[in-house]
Amino acid sequence: MESSVAPLLGDDEKPDAQRHRARHGAACAILALFVVMAACHRTLRGTALWDSIHSADHAFEVGANYVGDASFGVTGTVAAGAAGLDAFGCVVVGFITALGGGTCRDVLLGRLPIFWLVAWDEALLCVAVCAATFFAWPPLARRRGLSVEGELLFWTDTVGLGVFAANGALVGDDMFRRQRPVAVTMFERFAVGKQ
Repeated sequence: MESSVAPLLGDDEKPDAQRHRARHGAACAILALFVVMAACHRTLRGTALWDSIHSADHAFEVGANYVGDASFGVTGTVAAGAAGLDAFGCVVVGFITALGGGTCRDVLLGRLPIFWLVAWDEALLCVAVCAATFFAWPPLARRRGLSVEGELLFWTDTVGLGVFAANGALVGDDMFRRQRPVAVTMFERFAVGKQ
C-alpha cells in the first residue's frame, strides 16, 4: 500500500518571517531549559534534595523521551511516505529517525548492549507509532489540516530534541566524568547536528 502523503507537503505553507523567528526563538529556549535541567541533574545528584525530586525527574524524562520518540517516528514516517516508500519502509525510516541518534551515541561510547535492545518499550512505541502514522496520517492530515511543517510536529520535535540533547549530555557526563569535552561533543554531534 503506497502512502498518499506527498500532495500534503505543499510549498505554500511556509510561515512568515516574524512567526518563523518567534518559533525558533522559543525552540532554542526550550532546548536551553533541558540543558539547564541536565546540569542541575548532575549538580544535585547525591544530595537530600536529589532524593526528593529524583522519581518525578525520572518520570518526566521517560515521558519526554516517549514524546520525542513518537514525534521523530511520525516525522520520519511522513517523510518516507512522501518519498513513496511502502509501509515497511516507512516504519524502518521512522524507527531510525527516532532511535538512530541514541544508538550511535551508545555505540560510540561503548555502552553495549544498545538501550532499545535491553528495554523494548521505546522500540515497541516507535514501531507502533510509525505503523499507525503510515495508515492514519493521510486521512487525518486532510481532515485536520496537518502538515510536516505544522505546529504540532514542530513543537513535539522541539521537546524531543531538547530531551535527547540533555539525555546525551548526561550520558556523556556519566561515562566520562573527568573528560567534560566528551559530553559537549556528544551534544554537538547528536543534538545540534554539527558535522
